Amino acid sequence: RARLNVAQTGTDPTASAEQATITGGCGFLGLKLAERLLAAWPQLTRLCLVDQAAPPEGWAVDDPRIEVMLGDVTDEAFLKATVTAETQVVFHLASVVSSGAEQNFDLGYAVNLLGTLALLERCRQLDSTPMVVFTSSLATFGSGAGAQVGDETALRPESSYGVQKACCELL
Repeated sequence: RARLNVAQTGTDPTASAEQATITGGCGFLGLKLAERLLAAWPQLTRLCLVDQAAPPEGWAVDDPRIEVMLGDVTDEAFLKATVTAETQVVFHLASVVSSGAEQNFDLGYAVNLLGTLALLERCRQLDSTPMVVFTSSLATFGSGAGAQVGDETALRPESSYGVQKACCELL
């Protein structure tokens, strides 16, 4: 289970933030994260779930703080609407996962690498500079990484998906 290590960063992104965005927010992990944030973050006033598809039929959280915005993370105009000057934290989960990125290289490249670059550029344009929490993948380490990986483990991706995620880590 991945956790933001507040002791390492010295910053708790939820301490004072009132608005957050989750890219890939209507996917399985995005919805789970949204539920946890809404329950554990009382000062949260707006949680923007950004995705290309709406939440599934069975998912129903009746909370006025949720705003679902459907669009493309590679679209600069869409990112301007979803990541505003009031956004303090962006959880970037949007991606084309490994098999999809391998089957459709152009789509994986566009969403995984160019979408991340567009999101970071949008955050850079803002005076407020929101914190970005990026989700990567074990695919950045390749098959020879072993059972445990750490900050010192070399990146050796073996797939286009792994390369895309490794490039994003380096951004």
